[in-house]
Formats: sequence, structure tokens, C-alpha cells
Amino acid sequence: MRISRRQFVLGSVACPAALATRRSTPPTLLSFDAEPQPPSVRIDGNPRPVPLKVKLDDVLEYMKLLQMPPVWSTASRIDKLSRILFTGLWQAVGKAGLDKAPVLIRATGIFQDFPFESLQSTTYVGQSYRIHYLVESNPVRANRQMGPLPTGARLVYAPFPSGGTELPQIRATQEEARMVAKQMRCGSRVGQDATATQLRSDLASPFALLHIASHAASGLGTSQSPAIALRNASDTEGVEWLTASEVRKMRLQGRLVVLSACGSPSGEGSRDALGLADAFVAAGAAEAIGARWMVDDSATLEFMRVFYHWLGHNRDTAIALRNARGGLIGGTFLPYRSPYFWAAFASLIADPFPTGHQTHSAR
Repeated sequence: MRISRRQFVLGSVACPAALATRRSTPPTLLSFDAEPQPPSVRIDGNPRPVPLKVKLDDVLEYMKLLQMPPVWSTASRIDKLSRILFTGLWQAVGKAGLDKAPVLIRATGIFQDFPFESLQSTTYVGQSYRIHYLVESNPVRANRQMGPLPTGARLVYAPFPSGGTELPQIRATQEEARMVAKQMRCGSRVGQDATATQLRSDLASPFALLHIASHAASGLGTSQSPAIALRNASDTEGVEWLTASEVRKMRLQGRLVVLSACGSPSGEGSRDALGLADAFVAAGAAEAIGARWMVDDSATLEFMRVFYHWLGHNRDTAIALRNARGGLIGGTFLPYRSPYFWAAFASLIADPFPTGHQTHSAR
């Protein structure tokens, strides 16, 4: 079943007041293609692509620098590349005369994991635009409604830091779990209650919200699939990993999954949480939020505090993400203004539009 942009924005449970507002701002579809030379973008289905005046080497360098904790020696280079890439990648969008409506981004090649939110001119793109990234999904499961969070189960998982596991402690996760549970009236599974067995059971039923604050990793044993750490039901001191490949085989009925996941202790956290988010969408979740790189524990707590404040009041994930970015950028703690701390998080949804090429690939 095809879903129009209007149906996507409104969803089936939007209130009449919201309908009147949202009808005037249907989302804009941007298709970034890195494969041809020069790379290009198609704006809102226009059959003629707009060439992008950008060096792919600059894109690669920028992404590499942005995934490392900021230091004085790299800050000026990140800032310069952000402005250069804004001109090369995003200026064409502004010249098209589009307003700041919701933006859906479909991307190929190195643009698949590119943080367009971190580009800046006078302000960052992520402060102005409400952005979702389109990912491949099973067509059978593609008829998923967006819009406000419906009534239904709301759960938050925080397996760590308590008690003798082989993973390092991430102390902010349980504070984060308490905050999410209070703001969103969630049931909470914390510490030894947050087992992989329990999560599999919870995922078998419909849910409105699932928030997981834990470790993410890849390359475990013989599997290269990204995975998230949970407690082992038969060994309360042990860890059991739920892999993206296992999630993809599930049939989920869920509105929103938020993966607030730090990378593995080996430092192989890059794209792990985003790969898991991709898997949840493929399995049937309407939307999943994950991280492009290993995220900072304390900064993520503050990011999620603002995100859930706005999600609880506005119920629009893209607005909540935009305001969470703004909360760190405009905050009093200067280091958190760096895009390293806030540009990792991205919203993924199933691609509802017919397309002749691939979107996000399975990781």
C-alpha cells in the first residue's frame, strides 16, 4: 500500500487542530545520491537532479573528525568543513525556496550515515529543520502510521550499571531511565530485571514506546551484526546480546524505539546503535532513533531530558529532536555545543515512497 506524504505527516491518530496546521506543511523529500560524479540531490521528486559542488574527501574527513571527542586542535577544522559542506550539500535546498517543513532524507553511498543536522551557516541545519531518514523495509510491513504516540505499552530498559558484569559502568543510564519513566509514564526494567528474555517477551506485544539505555557493540563472536547488551535471565551477573539480525526476523507492532546506546568498550561503537535502529524499523517499528557514533554518557542524559520534555508535550519526534539539539547548542556548558555531542542521534523511518534504488543498507 502506498502512503502519501500527507498520510505520513498526519497519521491515523492526529487531532483535528493538528491536522489544520500540518496540511499546510507537507514534508519535503530529499534524495542524496553519492554514486554518480558529481554527486547530486533530487528535491521533492523533481526528475532533474541538482549537482552538488562538494568533494567527497571533505565529506569523509568531516565524518571521521566528528566521531571523535572534540579537542582544540580539531575544532576549527570541523567548523570550517561544516560551513564548506553546508554550501556544497544544503545550499541547493535553500535555493529551491522550500520552507522549513519536515524533511525526509533518502541517501546512498557515504551520505547514508551523514549527519546533515550538523551543517551550519548562521545556524545549524538541525536547529531549523525537522528531519527523518528513510530506510529500507519489508514492503509487507510498510503500512505504519506516524503521528503522535498512541496509547499502549511504554517501557524503558536500563540493564546497567549495577552489579558485576564484564562491561564498564555507564552511570547515567539509570538516572536516564528514571527520568524517561517519569516524563512518559513508562514501566521500567532496570538492572537485573532488564533481561534479553524479558525484552523478547515485551516485543511480542504492541507498544507505543520502547527506550533502551545500554551498551552497543558489533563483531561479537562469529556475528558481525550490531547488538545491544541486556542482562542474562539465567545468570544475573552475566550479559546477553540482542543482535540486529535477530531483531530483523521479528514482527513488531510498535510506534517508537529509542536506542540510547553507548559504544562497546573496545571502541567499536560507531554506527552500532544506528544499525540496531535500522533493524527495528525493518522488523515493523514505525520509527527508531539511534546513534551514528559512540555517544557521551552525560551529554546523552541531557539530550534525552530535553527530547522527552518536548515529546511529552508536543508528541512530535522530529520537533523533540530539533529542540534537544538546540538545548545542548544553547546550553550553558560550552563543550556540549559541539555537534559531536548532539548530531549522532537520527530518526529512521521506513521509506514510504516508491524508489528505483536502495536506501540504507543492512549493516
